[in-house]
Amino acid sequence: LPEENIRSAIATAVRLRAEEPEGAAMLRGITMEGPFFNPAKKGAQNADYLRQPDYDFFSRLNEAAGGLIKIACVAPELPGALSFIEKACKICTVSVAHTTANYDQAKAGFDAGARHVTHLFNAMPPLAHREPGVIGAAAENPAVTAELITDGIHIHPSAVRAAFILFGAGRMVLVSDSMMACGMAN
Repeated sequence: LPEENIRSAIATAVRLRAEEPEGAAMLRGITMEGPFFNPAKKGAQNADYLRQPDYDFFSRLNEAAGGLIKIACVAPELPGALSFIEKACKICTVSVAHTTANYDQAKAGFDAGARHVTHLFNAMPPLAHREPGVIGAAAENPAVTAELITDGIHIHPSAVRAAFILFGAGRMVLVSDSMMACGMAN
């Protein structure tokens, strides 16, 4: 989305955090999933609004959010990504996401301070014996946690079991990846 739309969504989050509506979940933070993605792995993101990692852009949004951005996603192979990671990791968790990164690029991102992987197996190269990619680099770094979408659609149950073996239960984060169309008829 354009920056003004993101700012509007952030303003809503800030308002809901302050109001704490009765019967609603407490808003703990915001995940900034985009716009620092590789266009080849953009998923449902609008390519018109993807951009190179930009710490100033992130800082403006986090300031508007009153520090509520808790996770910022980035493709570590993009120009400027490592510098972005080094700065942003001092503010929030930086997550590798929507990426074509090979093993060396992913490892460089983790060495720079990324500590999370968004939607393991999805929107990234697969784990292969000669090119372990993001999955291999993340699995061997004990400081890195990984999200799994365990809805039976995004990932085969065998891959879910394999992820728990690779990372151990203490480093796995289960997420729904649902949005407003969730539960609607086909």
